[in-house]
Amino acid sequence: MKRLIFLLFLPLIFACSGSSEDARSGRILENFTFSIDTVLIDPGDQIINLAYGLGHSTLGPERQFLYQFDAGKSQVNVINLDELKLENQYPFEEEGPNGIAPMIFGMQFLDDGQLILGGYGAQYGVFTLQGKKVQDLNLNPVDYQGLEALETSDLGLSFKFSKDGRFGAVLRRTGESNSSELIVFDLETKTGRLFRLPAMEQAFDYSLEFQAGNMIRFVGDGIWLQQFENGLLVGNSTNNKLYQYKFATDSVNLLEYDFLLVPNQKERPIKKEVNSLEEYLAEEEIALSQIYFGSLIHDGSTNRFFRFGRILEPQKDSALARKGNIFLFVFDQNLNLLGEAKMESINSIPQSAFFKDGKLWSYVNVEDELGFAVFTFDF
Repeated sequence: MKRLIFLLFLPLIFACSGSSEDARSGRILENFTFSIDTVLIDPGDQIINLAYGLGHSTLGPERQFLYQFDAGKSQVNVINLDELKLENQYPFEEEGPNGIAPMIFGMQFLDDGQLILGGYGAQYGVFTLQGKKVQDLNLNPVDYQGLEALETSDLGLSFKFSKDGRFGAVLRRTGESNSSELIVFDLETKTGRLFRLPAMEQAFDYSLEFQAGNMIRFVGDGIWLQQFENGLLVGNSTNNKLYQYKFATDSVNLLEYDFLLVPNQKERPIKKEVNSLEEYLAEEEIALSQIYFGSLIHDGSTNRFFRFGRILEPQKDSALARKGNIFLFVFDQNLNLLGEAKMESINSIPQSAFFKDGKLWSYVNVEDELGFAVFTFDF
């Protein structure tokens, strides 16, 4: 086990709506510290497929086990995070009455311990961990009052569900419209709602593709959908705005923030079309050298939300990985901004990250073995 200690003698900056400038820049911690442990998972005599990193994975309700879907073998790997070992592997059928979708894009546990798996073509089902299909989920919008004008092809691939399984939600596939919308299904009443999300649409301004022969280069910002205890969050990597949807009220609320350490959004535009690789690379550099925001990560032990941001340094050598300046933003349970800090001594945003027992676990590949960088934050 490796242990690295870092000290950040930067204050965590407090910000709240309507406060004075002194309160905005007021210090709530004089020293923010964090440490990192690197741990490895023992696969025993089996193999944990890391071809796509952790891929589609989720913590179980007990938060002791991480469940990873291995698309190559259509199986779920059960990883014991307390004992740092591969605990079990459960095969799933690709066809027949217990068959799963041909391409998995969603994986989520319900409160009763059953597993929702699905993806391509809105083919989602409820399964036991042993691979038995308990229920097919009908997510065809033509069968839902209020969504009849939509087709399955209008739906994104990754659905999120309420913990009781009554509600499902997905982002609309944009096509050429460049509009962002949240679609919510009530699986019990067979009704649905569609919510326009204009604050997310800036992300479309930072998508650019260049194709020459068989070569395709693409840069683009993403819009993401996350499920939390009582609802959903929608955010994007271009700006720091969030939409919060609550199942109980069937309503969407826009949350806006004024960060101190980084811009609130990308500010330099890029071209919509380019005619050469050189021109594409110049626009790619503009996009990548500006602020990039990650998704939110919830810590159930403190009821806080964490979000990382990144600003890449200029590309000096194409053979070397770009270095990045990493920033951390902390929110309370109501998504009020508590503070922000620059994360010294790390160059990238933690990947496939989740909280367990108050520590942040981030996927790392250690010579093709599954590992995690485990962050301990001290406020």
